[in-house]
Amino acid sequence: MAVDDGQKIADIFEKCYKGKFDWSNLKLSEFDSVVNARGMRDGLHFKQAGCTAEYRAGNQEIDAWELAIMMAEYTAHLLAKKAENGHCGKAKCPMHVTMLGEFRESLEKLVAEIKAREVSLK
Repeated sequence: MAVDDGQKIADIFEKCYKGKFDWSNLKLSEFDSVVNARGMRDGLHFKQAGCTAEYRAGNQEIDAWELAIMMAEYTAHLLAKKAENGHCGKAKCPMHVTMLGEFRESLEKLVAEIKAREVSLK
């Protein structure tokens, strides 16, 4: 399940904990191999006749694409795990279920904006 792929990001984030999460300990280069492997696995490759541009794993656009998806998967994974396994001393955590739902709604809004933009460009 894609949400469970978020564990790959969690493993990288784990290195950033020193009592609490510290963004300054995070290096984007640590995502390179994971993002590249995923781009290869997904087979993302774009080439248009008559155009010199070509996009595949390792290109900035494809790497940003894969990293964005993986970050969303990580967030969903984290919230779902806290909702399922409990947090804050409770067996299950309704707050994290709410957070997961609101995160999904945020993604749905983004997808709607992307669809509108895509339609306007056709």
